[in-house]
Amino acid sequence: MSLTELIARAPWREAVTYRDTWPHEYVLTEKDDQQELLAAVCERFRAGEGVACRFFSMPNTYLFIGDHKYWLMTHWDKLEPGVNYALNRARLYRDRRDFVIQPGDTGMPEDYPTTPARHVRTAREAWMADGDTLVAYLVQKYASGRVEDAATDGLAYILNKSDGAMQALDDLLGEGGFGIESIARVRTQVVDKDGNYPDVTGYDKNNVKRLLVESKFEAAFSERQVSGYARQFFDQPGPAVLLIIGPEVRRQTLRAEAKRQIGELGTLETIDSLTGVYRARVNWTEPSDSQLHLMIVSWVGLLNCMATYAGDSPAGEDIRQLRGLAQRQDEEVFMPIQPEELGADRARRMVWYNQLVDDAVLARGVPEEWMDNKGLHTGGGKNGYTRYFRFSGVDPAFGLGVNYNLWARNGDTPLWLGLYYDHWSKVNMHAVGGELNLPVVEADSFRWVPIHIKTGVEYDAVLDDVAAQLRAIGEVVREGLA
Repeated sequence: MSLTELIARAPWREAVTYRDTWPHEYVLTEKDDQQELLAAVCERFRAGEGVACRFFSMPNTYLFIGDHKYWLMTHWDKLEPGVNYALNRARLYRDRRDFVIQPGDTGMPEDYPTTPARHVRTAREAWMADGDTLVAYLVQKYASGRVEDAATDGLAYILNKSDGAMQALDDLLGEGGFGIESIARVRTQVVDKDGNYPDVTGYDKNNVKRLLVESKFEAAFSERQVSGYARQFFDQPGPAVLLIIGPEVRRQTLRAEAKRQIGELGTLETIDSLTGVYRARVNWTEPSDSQLHLMIVSWVGLLNCMATYAGDSPAGEDIRQLRGLAQRQDEEVFMPIQPEELGADRARRMVWYNQLVDDAVLARGVPEEWMDNKGLHTGGGKNGYTRYFRFSGVDPAFGLGVNYNLWARNGDTPLWLGLYYDHWSKVNMHAVGGELNLPVVEADSFRWVPIHIKTGVEYDAVLDDVAAQLRAIGEVVREGLA
């Protein structure tokens, strides 16, 4: 039987929970006896017919057939026999939303999107950009207090190993016609006569020091650190560079502090440079033949440049690993607080999110008898606020809460529903997520699914929608246990 015939015979049912938001249909592969349809769809995916698209922050691959697009919530090569998967489909909009759905869009056909698509990463780009590399994992786990040292040593190792990476650095330092000698080798933690030890020192072919590098993630400059490094070049004639590498979000504050410290020795004259790179000439107060430039670049920007030069060589993989570490640090680095973030409206909103958690359980689930909370309490910690409950007739307790960590990493919603690892054998959260088209995230010994918040409506409508999502999850959980 052909794929189109299998599709026509399938008992598609409406995803009622998403009727007013993102309407679509689905079939259940085991419950609806649609294993043949699932196999035919997976065969098309494996043949390369899927299209990489994005639903808000979540990438997925879609199969376009006729007037619909089809998708799974589990990768087709990771499906397990006998598991009840949901195969979803949605009618095509015939506009940008068929490929990219982003903040500001709605699922109503008449709401034609008015903004162009932002960049959608391919699966490989997403994999390379999410910080999920072996080096990032190991450094975070075993050397979390020495991330800057690990990254700096990694950078020096790559530069000394790869001609392409060193060429990328040379081109960056000499950009705009600055006549600095090519860097022949680099060393880490070289102590000068005044006891200063910059992270990396670079030498030209004549063993003349031409480059000092200071790398930052979270640490601040110590007093006179920048001016101390700059002073090393005061008596040395010719071009040299003091390069500061830090997270993208800190480039402006690093620049301000560097400018303040350089003020002891002279002034900074900004020079036009590449996008994402700050470059300035040091104009010494005292006479000097030194031609020192201060440069500030982000870790990811520098490593992207090096990766382009290194290509598919072994050094290219090393750069990708180091870039993964840098990207993970970028996600966790402290961002300078802006005045508008301190307004009372931000605080009131956080109070309401906590209230929404309480009301979903105490004003909806428990009184309507599809939840109970006997013997269960609230919890808290650095990640937020959680209220525990059971779906009626279901043994394991779930936690509904505001989770700052998941919110920061996933960006879609502050509300998450979690199940502790002791109960994973009782409830298959991946099957629950698959049936309801929800991603499942593992963090802090829980498996979590997002609870989305309706925008632009009154509080009661928000609460009703959250309750409806929870009730739908409860029905799937009960059905799975039955």
